[in-house]
Amino acid sequence: MSLELRRPRLIDRLVSAILAVLIGASLLAGLAVSTQIPPSPTALSNREARRVVQAAIMALGGAEALGATETFRYTLRGTSWQLFANRDPEEPPEAWEYERVCAMDPARNRFFGEVTLRRTGYDYVSQTRTVVDGESGWEAIVPGRWFLPLDSPSASDHADCAQFFPHRLLADALRHAAGLRSLGRMEIDGKSHDVVTYVASDGRQSTLALGAASRLPRLYEHLYSRSAVGDASFAVEFRDYERVGETRIPMRRITYNAGFVSSDARFVEIEFQAPFAGLALEAPDGFVQLQTVSEEPEVVALAEGVYVLENLPGGFNALFVAFADHALVVEAPESDAPSGIAELVVERVRETLPGLPIRYVVLTHHHADHASGARTFLAEGASVVTTPGNERFVERLAAAPFTLEPDALARNPRPVRIELVEGGHRVLEDATRRVELYDVGPIPHAEEMLVVYLPDERILFQSDLFNPVTPSGPEPIGYDDPWHRVDVEDTKRLLAFIREKELDVGRIVGSHGRVARMAELAEAIPLAR
Repeated sequence: MSLELRRPRLIDRLVSAILAVLIGASLLAGLAVSTQIPPSPTALSNREARRVVQAAIMALGGAEALGATETFRYTLRGTSWQLFANRDPEEPPEAWEYERVCAMDPARNRFFGEVTLRRTGYDYVSQTRTVVDGESGWEAIVPGRWFLPLDSPSASDHADCAQFFPHRLLADALRHAAGLRSLGRMEIDGKSHDVVTYVASDGRQSTLALGAASRLPRLYEHLYSRSAVGDASFAVEFRDYERVGETRIPMRRITYNAGFVSSDARFVEIEFQAPFAGLALEAPDGFVQLQTVSEEPEVVALAEGVYVLENLPGGFNALFVAFADHALVVEAPESDAPSGIAELVVERVRETLPGLPIRYVVLTHHHADHASGARTFLAEGASVVTTPGNERFVERLAAAPFTLEPDALARNPRPVRIELVEGGHRVLEDATRRVELYDVGPIPHAEEMLVVYLPDERILFQSDLFNPVTPSGPEPIGYDDPWHRVDVEDTKRLLAFIREKELDVGRIVGSHGRVARMAELAEAIPLAR
């Protein structure tokens, strides 16, 4: 009786044990399914981007064709639009004739580059030439017949020359393959394109659009901050591919910058086998050698309470003047990409004139390199003094979005105060100082152009009208700062204006070059080439 009672209990225990094992196995199986690693979106995006880039390389001729473009020479001709440097800020950018010659052999540290710009309807020509040949190198200003030896010359300093070919962009993308990402597809001119992004060697987040059918690179783009407009993009469009040797080359290249077409040019010569054949790598005979100068910004007193800040980055000077309870600054220089030049001016004014706030910044004209630093002075609470034709330029500059790299005005918005020089003349004065502002425009350089005259000190400040330099080498240099050449017609207009107004000028200060005597202005004009 007792034995019969035990059998069901043993069976129950056995069944329970079996059920427990089965349930546990089921739970473990479920756990394994729920913790399986999902597909990596990063890896998938990278894989797709690398596929697109590799397909583009094959469309251009493969890896060997890509490597062949490391050494090259080309001539590019077309049109270049002078952004933020036109005569009238309300007119479209001015079109200049454009030619660029580039030759590159990075393995041998050799480079030849020449850029020529001709202004339509004017005699003015800008032509610069740069040569790197092993351990030697020089830069020349061809119209002025000047050259300057380069310290530590390197072909790699001119890598942008190579990016005129999309091959070099693809090679750079592969060098940073781990950062490649696919952005999917987009339509360009009604055709589908694969879009990839990567961080390039220059640190920029770069984007490439490549034809979904052709596999050929069509568009390159990156974002950056530009001093005149704030948030901006730079883009290159590659068109009209043709076979050249073992590869394919886009014979037309269009650039877009800060919302404008900035150049449109075609290749008229391309050479990969012997890129330096026939190129002169020695400094031209008869050119005057300039001395290498690496001076630090320096405040120079011109008179009591009147100073010029010389040798600012980019070759700029700025004038500043003390009144009884404030300071006035003339010029708001800045490079295309914000680099802190205007901030340096503010810093030196504070050091020199402690306790005097900057009440005014006078803009001689609207060109971005001379005026886009005005945002720094607006952030200081200063009023911008300009001509009526440039008022809207200042308003646009003050309202520009700086979200990529917030500047002082973006971080600390202030009311925008603009004061105008109407009727071509205005006087700013108190019991201690008199400053007269004159509009000398219209001239070839700008429709409206201010000069600043201090009658008691017999000092006149001007910008881009007369840029004298210190003589150097065996022959005196005519009159022109080689890196900031001016049209001689502008120089003639300045001299005529001083005589018309009977201004008693003793010294002339400029935004470029050195302080000159009035007599040198008259002497310079027949020397100008």
